[in-house]
Amino acid sequence: MENCILPIELCEVIMDTIPSSPHFLTPREHDALVACSLVCTTWRTRAAVILEKRVNLESPQIVSQFAFTLRRESSGCRRADYISYLLLDWSRFKGDKNLSRAMELFMTPLPGLKILDMDDVHIDVSPRILRCMRPPLFTGITCLYFSDCKFCSWRAMLDIVWGCLKLEDLSLSHCSFGGNPATPDSIARLSVGQRSLRGCQYLKELDIWMDADMGRLLPGNVIFGDTLTKLKIGIPHYDTMDQEITPLFRDSFPHLESIHLWISRDSDRVVYRGPCLLLAFATGPSPRPALHSVFIYLRFDVFPEEHGGVSHGVPQLLELIIGRAGEWDGHPLRSLLTGLRRVKVKLHGSNDRADGEACARHVLSVLPDVHDILQVYIDPRIVVYPPETTSSSPHTMNLE
Repeated sequence: MENCILPIELCEVIMDTIPSSPHFLTPREHDALVACSLVCTTWRTRAAVILEKRVNLESPQIVSQFAFTLRRESSGCRRADYISYLLLDWSRFKGDKNLSRAMELFMTPLPGLKILDMDDVHIDVSPRILRCMRPPLFTGITCLYFSDCKFCSWRAMLDIVWGCLKLEDLSLSHCSFGGNPATPDSIARLSVGQRSLRGCQYLKELDIWMDADMGRLLPGNVIFGDTLTKLKIGIPHYDTMDQEITPLFRDSFPHLESIHLWISRDSDRVVYRGPCLLLAFATGPSPRPALHSVFIYLRFDVFPEEHGGVSHGVPQLLELIIGRAGEWDGHPLRSLLTGLRRVKVKLHGSNDRADGEACARHVLSVLPDVHDILQVYIDPRIVVYPPETTSSSPHTMNLE
């Protein structure tokens, strides 16, 4: 079959709807597009374009071969022009994962690249190389995701981040960093570097999983600028949380519009020393008139029944974020955050209404002034508070 009897525009629309995510293709979506490419020459062209938009390079050797292939392409219809999402997933690769073995990738122009995603990559690259050369790869990147990556230093990570001048979305999950902890002198130098390199001028969304090394991010506005509007933070550790995370909130990100706090119950012992995160955030020296939404996600992965079950642990986890009754005396939340319109709490791992009701009681005992903007959910996205909300339609289940 050399030609399709259907209008090509209709065929293209149908194939464009196959990917469910702009980031990656599921195996079934990949197989469907491959099947489309075999129908006829007309379908093959469009299917190939969609397949080429998303590239996964699973080892340094594949990266080198990929960069070599792109350099040999002639002008005209080039594969490099179609790639919009590039994934370096080296989690299954057993050899040397150092990105310095694939530096030619950074010098490969990919004019359509918007998303660079690295998983389990070791980045031990001289910061001066990235700082001075402004690699062509970074030219159009708007989204940068690091997961389980190892950096030789904070500066090595920052030079990649600051090198993406159009960056809007940054994610750091379970990353580790070499070098020394931040000092006042090093923070001052970072501040100068951030301004001189014009880094993070357009950054709007930051997603951080706060492992121990993340404590050296402080203060956040020095590293990530002050344009941030959406902040997501995952909190796995309790023993050093107040030293590591609370200072991040005190004088950072003055233009925030929403904040998302994830906290996991992966231990049967939670120690609260205060102050709570939300109080530290709301009473910082920078006013936050733009903040309108606070989202709190409590995850109960391991919560043995012999320790009281989920309901027993809800107040313990909430204390870390919103504190205890009396802690806000003289500082009502909505008088500090004057634009606040939504406070939502989601309990992951519980479908018992009693857990949601215990959560709502604790929130209202600590923050009674949020009674008219509070929503509490349990799995599978069932609204528990306010009590008159009984519908489970998609509109009431939206946590964003």
